[in-house]
Amino acid sequence: MIRYTLLWLFVLGLIRYAWKDWCKSLCILVTMLAVLERPDMPKHIFGIQGLNPFNVALMGILIAWFAQRRDKSDVPRWLTVLFSLYITVMLLATIRLLLNPTYLMVFQNPVFEVHSRGSLVAEYFVNTFKWVIPAILLVHGCRGEERQRWLIVGVLGIYAVLALLVWRQMPLHYLLDGEKLQQRAADILQRRVGYHRVDLATMFAGASCAMLAVRPLFSSRLIRLGLVGMFGFTALGLALTGGRAGYGTWCALGLILSLLKWRRLLLLAPVAVAAVLIIAPGIPQRMLQGFTGGSMTDQHLVTSGRNVVWPAVLEKIRQSPIAGYGRQAWARTNTRMQVGLQTGEFFGHPHNAYFEFTLDNGVIGLMVLLPMFALIVWKSAGMFRTRGDPAVEAAGGAALAMTLGFLIAASSAQTFYPTEGSVGMWCMIALAIRVAQERSMRVPVTAAVPVKPAVRSQAVPEVASTWREPGRKSVTLWPEGQRRA
Repeated sequence: MIRYTLLWLFVLGLIRYAWKDWCKSLCILVTMLAVLERPDMPKHIFGIQGLNPFNVALMGILIAWFAQRRDKSDVPRWLTVLFSLYITVMLLATIRLLLNPTYLMVFQNPVFEVHSRGSLVAEYFVNTFKWVIPAILLVHGCRGEERQRWLIVGVLGIYAVLALLVWRQMPLHYLLDGEKLQQRAADILQRRVGYHRVDLATMFAGASCAMLAVRPLFSSRLIRLGLVGMFGFTALGLALTGGRAGYGTWCALGLILSLLKWRRLLLLAPVAVAAVLIIAPGIPQRMLQGFTGGSMTDQHLVTSGRNVVWPAVLEKIRQSPIAGYGRQAWARTNTRMQVGLQTGEFFGHPHNAYFEFTLDNGVIGLMVLLPMFALIVWKSAGMFRTRGDPAVEAAGGAALAMTLGFLIAASSAQTFYPTEGSVGMWCMIALAIRVAQERSMRVPVTAAVPVKPAVRSQAVPEVASTWREPGRKSVTLWPEGQRRA
């Protein structure tokens, strides 16, 4: 009872402070995602679905933002258009689900439970679109380095707290045995931490690299050293999840970032591999589970059932490749049931976010999704490689690490529908957009040509400086005191 009282006092304090600075309140609220899914967190009040501390605080901050908003939107047009199309695609997919929820069931041992209409709206409409609200607010209001530092601390705090929670449930000796590591992580992490171990591994992979990427923003050597320590702490949390997709994502992401900018870290790769083999032999054992050599290799164990799931999904996509079937087509087309009867295991998703989105929304949805993320990665990579501007380098590197890590992991798990696990990525993307926009507004103006006072009828030469914002036309800025002749 005391914990719940303190929790509600904390929520009310956030809402009260939001009327002074809603952005900082939102940055603090984001960190709350680390404990949001724990079983001891209240999910509703007075039996009202959705009325929980996080939603109440988010609504209070949203009202404060609406009352205080002053700045006009200056988000690049290309991103506004693509993001709007992305939201539209998901909205149409959700409407198709609500109109025809056939075969949409949740497997609960040993029976199937059919969703009600109300739970469908709450789960697939409200709980989808609310997770992008923090990023939408931040991209407009996270102005100035102080707020941007608050955001970085708030987002990275999610993963530091989650890593601590994983450490508490997974003693280090489990790293010595791959089979025990997998069993312990599968049995306990979701029940006690609240997030599935595969999701935790994906989040840790991107967040650990983001912790290194934001170091240039801080001048203090102590803080920089602390971020390196947080990187190691979070990477070890990743190791304790036993998530093979996360292991592969972390290695691929580290290689890409090293080739882009951190080339010196490539020299440490052999040392890191040797340390893992000696100190944590359970990790390579986990990666090689199912490989027994020759014809004895267990393909189902090696691929975690993807050798059966993916062909079934691809076959269903071929039947409706243009527009797909709408949200949760994996269950609504009965594909999940067919795979479950074939393998004896009922998978909650198609084990590939790209296949899932194409199955739901067809090629049309994929043509919206891929350009948006491709441009985000391209712009973030350009910022990450910038020299001489720590804020641009840090924001771009963090956004690149989180987004690229998510996109790599999406080839074997995850979902492109926003979830609580992807909020940190969206917030880092918002940070990169805001920093880029602020830097683009710093326009050097060419010195004015002196005008002789005696010659008043002489036309003043048109001396101007131009800048180009991504996706917009050039804008001419006239020096003060000059007019067109």
